Amino acid sequence: MKSSGRTSRYFKFCLYVIIVVLLNIAGASFFLRADLTSDNIFSLSDASKDALGKLSGPMTVKVFFTKNLPPPYNATESYLHDLLSEYALYGRKYFNYQFYNVTPQQEGSDGSVAKNQSMAMDYGIYPVQVRNIVADEVKFQKAYMGLVIIYGNMVEKLDSIYTTDGLEYRITTAVRKLVNKVSAFSNLDGHVKATLYLSSSLYSVAPYLGLDNLPRLPETVKQVVDDLNSRLFDAISFETIDPSALPDGEAGIKGDDLLRLEWPEIARGKEKPIPAGKGVVGMLLEYKGNRQSFPLIKVVRIPIFGTRYSMPDKHAIETGLEQGVETVVGINDNIGYLVGHGTPNLFPFDMSGSFRQEPEKSVANFKALLSQNYTVRGVNLDKDGLGDSFDCLIIAGPTEKFSDYDLFQIDQYLMRGHSVALFLDRFAETYPGGRKSPYSQPVWMPVSTGMEKLLSRYGVEVEQSMVMDESCYKQTLDSNRGQQPIYFAPLVKKAFINNKPAFMKNIKGLVAVKVSPLKLLPDTIKENGIKAVTLFSSSDRSWVSKGRLNLNPIFITPPGPDTQRSSFPLAALLYGKFPSYFAGRDIPVKPVEKDKNAGNDKKGEGARDRKNPGGKVSVSGVVIQKGKEGKLFVMGSSQMLRDYMVDREGRSPNAVFLMNLIDTLNNRDDIAVLRSKQQAYNPLDDVSGSVRMFIKWFNIAGLPVLVAVFGLLMLVGRSIRRRRIRRMFAA
Repeated sequence: MKSSGRTSRYFKFCLYVIIVVLLNIAGASFFLRADLTSDNIFSLSDASKDALGKLSGPMTVKVFFTKNLPPPYNATESYLHDLLSEYALYGRKYFNYQFYNVTPQQEGSDGSVAKNQSMAMDYGIYPVQVRNIVADEVKFQKAYMGLVIIYGNMVEKLDSIYTTDGLEYRITTAVRKLVNKVSAFSNLDGHVKATLYLSSSLYSVAPYLGLDNLPRLPETVKQVVDDLNSRLFDAISFETIDPSALPDGEAGIKGDDLLRLEWPEIARGKEKPIPAGKGVVGMLLEYKGNRQSFPLIKVVRIPIFGTRYSMPDKHAIETGLEQGVETVVGINDNIGYLVGHGTPNLFPFDMSGSFRQEPEKSVANFKALLSQNYTVRGVNLDKDGLGDSFDCLIIAGPTEKFSDYDLFQIDQYLMRGHSVALFLDRFAETYPGGRKSPYSQPVWMPVSTGMEKLLSRYGVEVEQSMVMDESCYKQTLDSNRGQQPIYFAPLVKKAFINNKPAFMKNIKGLVAVKVSPLKLLPDTIKENGIKAVTLFSSSDRSWVSKGRLNLNPIFITPPGPDTQRSSFPLAALLYGKFPSYFAGRDIPVKPVEKDKNAGNDKKGEGARDRKNPGGKVSVSGVVIQKGKEGKLFVMGSSQMLRDYMVDREGRSPNAVFLMNLIDTLNNRDDIAVLRSKQQAYNPLDDVSGSVRMFIKWFNIAGLPVLVAVFGLLMLVGRSIRRRRIRRMFAA
């Protein structure tokens, strides 16, 4: 009987082993993955699947990642393996990837390492230094951490892959860009005209500027263009023009997007002096009316040391020209940025490398992030008007008054079903005497631009006040003097952020600076038949300040306890079919520059009327009374776009919010969801002091007590079981 039981156990054990082996064999071909993370971090987003579905040819990913790296870089390599396997699963037969061994030989590698390292550098992926702690000693080692994506003859590079944060977004946007590039360049109508303007008169002064290689610049650029043509389906036609040889000289070259140099006579000791002269240098790319410049000499003015000149290397020229060609061809969707009317300059540097505006007012980081997925075009209402070549218009901090005709253009642009992102400042910084001085304190004065009446018609108002909040950014002071609260910089916490819109889902904290509160008009919104969503608000410990403001933190104190405090809406999104502000009104007259000699001469006016009798004909039917489906974003501050609020890499919550917003306004919600899928900023929920104290003591004393109670219960259970067994055998 014992032998039979033992045989039965052996049989069951062998059966279990066979079942496990069969399950593993089956799992090698048929497997199921379950992503238990809240944001599905380890599963591809819909945007990634859609991008892979558009592949019509083989796409290859070459990964150059050093092995055995210290944390946290080793986790990045592991995540990259899992992520690319997921891409391959949905990419079908078109997507494949390979990891190349670039680990130095002393760490155990074969002879192909040097070849792989050379291949990585040919693609523009260079080693970086990472810190490694070995045996309590800090060491630095070189590591390759990058990949390239190849589709057709075109290559997209992702270098400096230090973290898993946003990695899927970077890969998917690169895949989308490659698909768009292959489609655009393979169907290009004509060539991109690349013209190098280089005055031969510059050769004589080049050595004195530190530009010894300037005479070889045409040859270098020609080699770069040939290399680009091998990848871009021969899309570029190239020529070199010497302005010095033109009949009109440098004066015959029009445009302010070329660098112009002028020098006096330069003495050379006993040799013949270099005569005074002028020169032009720069690269212009043109295609179907689109024009893009590329500087070939950088000028930096350094205090004390003077002016320094430098030329980009061949790799930098290739990168810049390729980006310029993509811009004029229109690989990415266009987006409009309003220039003029006091808005921050979209292009803060001129061709000499000097700032066109104060650095603290720069929006260069915001523009750089936009340019990754969009072609940003400056729009001047007076010169260009508002056409339909872009689906979204950004209006950032205007300070000058809009004419009725300007407002009419913006209104009708929205009526045509486009989107408008309005960052409206209700206060402007001014200095006593009108000039900035380190010895004078600026004051913030109320400003009106005329946009207010348009917004009121649509159902929202930006109030003439500024929000102060006790939940604010705190600046650490020097010399251990503690922290200074900056009340005009509210910290918007998760509880006051609306996460219901898809593009706001993972936004868990923001910073707003010098922001005016919004007032939604529910009756007007209901009457217009549109929808309005508040995106985020200040805390319930905030108040507003009005009139002339001094924003020196030392002079700002919270009001007394009797002052009413509440939460104020800071940003809102309105969407639907907007009614026109100009419905039932005459079309505004476009302002023209007055003739200084005409004055108020009525005879002159009559003469003009006789010359233009059509001016007396009334016009109707050209005003769109009720628009198509459009979107309007409103925020009472443009500070969120400034460089000190937006990081260059685009991973801060503010930057992610802005990019998600622009994607949503351009009907690319899937990309917005993908970008914010994995956020590094994930704060804990705020709880009261009593709750924190309870959790603290529960972790200290509660858990040991629970273990002791569990042990006692187990002991009592065993005692009861023994007594029950005794009673069974006693009976």
